[in-house]
Amino acid sequence: EQADKNKPYPIDEDPTLEGIQRAITEWATDAAAPADELLLYFVDHGGPGLFKVDAITELSAETLDGWLDSAQVDIPGQVIFVYEACQSGSFIPVLTPDTGKSRLVIASSGAEQKARFDSQGINSFSYVFWNGISIGSSLYDSYVLAKKAMQQSSNRQQVARIDANGDGVADSKEDKRIASMVQLGEGISLAADIPIVFDLSPDAVIEGNTEVTLTAKVAGASTIDRVWAIIDDPDVIESSASAPF
Repeated sequence: EQADKNKPYPIDEDPTLEGIQRAITEWATDAAAPADELLLYFVDHGGPGLFKVDAITELSAETLDGWLDSAQVDIPGQVIFVYEACQSGSFIPVLTPDTGKSRLVIASSGAEQKARFDSQGINSFSYVFWNGISIGSSLYDSYVLAKKAMQQSSNRQQVARIDANGDGVADSKEDKRIASMVQLGEGISLAADIPIVFDLSPDAVIEGNTEVTLTAKVAGASTIDRVWAIIDDPDVIESSASAPF
């Protein structure tokens, strides 16, 4: 179906349960051009074992697992599922593949954690993760980079999870070993290195009108054009309008 040229970005169709199921169980396994492997990326609001398709429609982890099991009857290679939402880690114990099938699941937050999506998405797991992929980093290196970024920006209140061996348990040594061998695409040469942030100011408690100077150093082999910081008050309760996914 032709994409709507008036949309800010091309879409094939509006999201529905039927459309998602069709893409996974029919389009990806089309006999005329079946997929050898499959990469799925979901981002929106989430909850315990669910993904918000729209304001009233939810997709459960159990339903998605059934669709993936059906698709992997015909897909010989690996299925990779990247999920960015609050409580996305709750999908990991459910999305275990059938015997003999390979499935890798990445969740941007723990099973009971919120997922930040601040500064128009710049401060989010997905932004860091896909930036890493786009400059040639491996799947696991991109995952670790995004995980550390969100741990730092959320004071460890958002910790990403990965299950690469399909046992429903995240972040084991076996998960690291398998994920380290996964490369999305055919691989590209790095256009730039990933900057390193170091020599951070020590932790400080600020009370009343106290002033404190925050410093950090940023370095990289490539020219750094811009540096910014996000200041977050942990005592501020976010409104529903600005709440993260």
